[in-house]
Amino acid sequence: MNATIETLPLDCIDLDAALQPRCGPLDKEHIAALMEAPENWPPITVAMRGQSAVLIDGWHRYEAAAQLGLEYITCKVIDTPPEGDYFRLAFELNATHGKPLTQSDRKAYASKLLSAHPEYSDREIGRRTGLHHETIGALRLQSGLPNYRVPERRPGAIESDIALLDPIRFAKATKEQKSVSGYIKRLLQSLEDPYSDSDGYSNVAGWTDDPLSIAQACFTTMGPQKASDVLELLEQEARFLLDIGKARKQIAQSYRENQ
Repeated sequence: MNATIETLPLDCIDLDAALQPRCGPLDKEHIAALMEAPENWPPITVAMRGQSAVLIDGWHRYEAAAQLGLEYITCKVIDTPPEGDYFRLAFELNATHGKPLTQSDRKAYASKLLSAHPEYSDREIGRRTGLHHETIGALRLQSGLPNYRVPERRPGAIESDIALLDPIRFAKATKEQKSVSGYIKRLLQSLEDPYSDSDGYSNVAGWTDDPLSIAQACFTTMGPQKASDVLELLEQEARFLLDIGKARKQIAQSYRENQ
């Protein structure tokens, strides 16, 4: 999205209350703190709507400038947002810096999204609003909307509405933690995924619980050397996963004790 830094007159900036992502009034203490150091303000963000520049991000800074009697303010001027969704742009910008959005602010936006796009999954709305998908599910229920049904997927595919992690915790995790947890989630999905034939029926049902049959099938189709290598690797991975299971119990107990 193209952007330029310009100095615009305050009275030339349109204030549209419908684009204010905060449910409550502006924070007077925050405005007072801003008024003490106007030289340190980052530019406010405005977007072009027709020939007008509408305020997207920087409501507290704009109000502080008005109370200081400033005639001009530095602005980051951007193009019309994709699909003309000014509110989504305003929410995303306000959610990433400045005074944090409250839980009520986020739920209000989630309700707005549910009303406009009931076809969006709970996880997608959670990703956009920074809320847990279960919170979105509860809001969906309160709104009288049917539960979201995850679309059917082909064997081996990862469900499109599943992010690697809860959006709030994901933002706090390290790169290594994200990689590890993402791998574990994909592994879990692959283990749960049915191996289906063209008619949709499992073609391994009836012998998947027989280790001897599984090993024999691998030796027959892969050959003895390849099958030995593959099954030995699976054996090593299984031991590792058992160790993870033991560690999971320890970590879970620690979390319960600290809550």
